[in-house]
Amino acid sequence: MKSIFLLILILLYSSQQIKAQRSRDYFSIGMGPSIIYGDNTANYPMHDYKINPSLSLGYNEQLSHHLDIRATIGFQTLNSGNKVYHQEDDVLAKAVEWGLAGQAKDFLGVATYIDVMPGYNFRPVLSNMVGYPWLYYVGAGVGVMHVNRNDKIVIGINEDREAAYVIREERRSTTAVYFPLRAGISTNLEKDYDIGVEFSALVTTGSAIDGNNIRQKLIGADMLFQVQFIAKVYLNR
Repeated sequence: MKSIFLLILILLYSSQQIKAQRSRDYFSIGMGPSIIYGDNTANYPMHDYKINPSLSLGYNEQLSHHLDIRATIGFQTLNSGNKVYHQEDDVLAKAVEWGLAGQAKDFLGVATYIDVMPGYNFRPVLSNMVGYPWLYYVGAGVGVMHVNRNDKIVIGINEDREAAYVIREERRSTTAVYFPLRAGISTNLEKDYDIGVEFSALVTTGSAIDGNNIRQKLIGADMLFQVQFIAKVYLNR
């Protein structure tokens, strides 16, 4: 019985020592460019879309050599592009159709989101082992997003002006569940900090965060895409 108790103590001590030596517990901050994939946001085949800034703050905790769990809160500015349609444009009729249904032609807004994401590390750094210079990871989770927008809705056609529509501006908001998909690469400086690059897709469960739920794009769900430069500060190194 004493031997079993002693063995448990040794295993607990060893696991704590490994975590203390190579812990991936950290706080992070990320900033970088982003876009929104929506029904009224771009001409994607022509690469005609607005690039806007995004910001995230995160806390990561190591669960095992390969597995982590991370909580993230972030912000992304949204801009449909404020496209101007003229009488000769076929899309003018589409904008009028959207307006009759109360759907936005254009919008400006901010998305605030929070999520929890398990992650998998392809190159865990083990105790008494020379570390890799670069580390790779992926993750998927679930979160909630809230978007505040200033929507522009077409309410009529003006034949006497170059811009052939009349709009009404309206403040609206949308809350949606989403699934974050992330992949990243990070340095392994074996210091109290690291830097890296992370690619994110925030896939919503609906098609309303752009103020327009009349499907125009190939994939029905609205999405946010981000490329962020990440700085990590470790807690137990």
